[in-house]
Amino acid sequence: MPVEWKLLKNYTDLKKTKNTKLLKLYSYGKWFIEDTPFTLKSKFDYAKKNFISTYGGSNAWTEKLFLYDINTYDISITLSGLEKGEYQQDQCSDKQYANVINFIKKNIYITDDDNLGWLLKNNIKILELLMEYRIEKKQSISTFNNDLKMFARIFKIALGDNHELYKKYSQLQSDLNSLLIEKETGKNTLNKYEKDKYIDFDNLLKIRQELEDNWRTELDKNSIKSKSVWELHYKMLLLSSYVLTPCVRTELMITKFANTEEEMSDNIDYVYIPQELDKAVEYNFKICKKGKPVERYTIGYNDESRSKLSALFRESLLLYKRESVFPQIKNMDKNATIANVNQFLRTLIKGTTLGVNVIRSSYITWRNKNGVSYNDMKEDAIRLRNSVETQMKDYLKKTDDIKTDYVANEIKIKDGIDALQKEKDYKKEYYEKNKDKIKEYVNANKNKKNALYHINKYNKTGIEPKEAVIEKWKLYKENDKWKSEYVI
Repeated sequence: MPVEWKLLKNYTDLKKTKNTKLLKLYSYGKWFIEDTPFTLKSKFDYAKKNFISTYGGSNAWTEKLFLYDINTYDISITLSGLEKGEYQQDQCSDKQYANVINFIKKNIYITDDDNLGWLLKNNIKILELLMEYRIEKKQSISTFNNDLKMFARIFKIALGDNHELYKKYSQLQSDLNSLLIEKETGKNTLNKYEKDKYIDFDNLLKIRQELEDNWRTELDKNSIKSKSVWELHYKMLLLSSYVLTPCVRTELMITKFANTEEEMSDNIDYVYIPQELDKAVEYNFKICKKGKPVERYTIGYNDESRSKLSALFRESLLLYKRESVFPQIKNMDKNATIANVNQFLRTLIKGTTLGVNVIRSSYITWRNKNGVSYNDMKEDAIRLRNSVETQMKDYLKKTDDIKTDYVANEIKIKDGIDALQKEKDYKKEYYEKNKDKIKEYVNANKNKKNALYHINKYNKTGIEPKEAVIEKWKLYKENDKWKSEYVI
């Protein structure tokens, strides 16, 4: 973000507030990078003492700019407008800020107000609550950096890029990023939380193959409509879609299938399966994600993985006709949410929680161990929707002495009559025994439904029903109100 001022004395409108808790969080709140605790004050005091700054050592944090505010301005920005991209031509980046604000509304500062005046006029208090939450939950300093980006963006939209509050948050974020985050990351070591979750990519490929082998074995023994076989297929395809191609983020979890160009609209992400069998499957991400552009590319990181994953997607759609790639597990005709699908990924590996970031880190580390070229890393960056620098700095890890012998959680396959077929047989048998009662019930409700339709039509329009309608649906008038013998 731009730097347009040097020292606190250059500000004429900002006034210092008395938020002692925010000052204590700055001075004593413990953050962690690679298992090492630190306070913001210790890091920025060190930068000042060693003149690690553009301004002779001083920075926005040692000047305690976070305590300063102006509370006399009008706000005309809304959260709904931010979500729709009304404040810029490109909708990509503002969605991530809307996500931060929605998190604040649900967890930090509870409100239903769409106008964001509450956010800006209470920015000091909300900054305090956010910092406290991030510290207590042991969340990363990068997450807090995104909070500052959000404040800067909203102040810029609401008040313009010459306003001192925009400049304040812009400089707080810029100094946090350049003086702390950029200097502390890039060491490529696993912290204690990452060590507990890290899974070697060769192990992920092994688990994926075992899931596929298990599914094919059970498919031969059970009906294709078996719930447990379908669940096994679902988990196998989910893991395959993330490890047989450079691992995307969670947007893949709510993609839809498409077989033609005409099927694909601009506001949905797709797994595109060309009708020509010799063509590879594509991921077509039409929705911007974290400020990244739309991307469309053939899947896979080599010919073997491309061919394998393409075949799995084709086979999946052939066996299980559906619109969503990963629908609800109990009803493939209904769309699932990212949270629903992500839960299957999280519980897929026995004894640990599997996440997208773990797979991304494991993949990039594996690629580098196997001598990936710079050009291949650039190709990976397109599919990962990041950059070569991000891969090397944030995802590449040193993994000596890391446990890698994980296995998939067991999915119990039911023996005997298939569950879905058993349910269908029961329903068929029940209908045969009770079809007269069922027909009578359906007809009775049909008459009731039609009678209510004509009664409601009169109540809305005041037009009296015709004689034929009165007779057919047994309508009668009582105390100037139409009623029916079908409606008790």
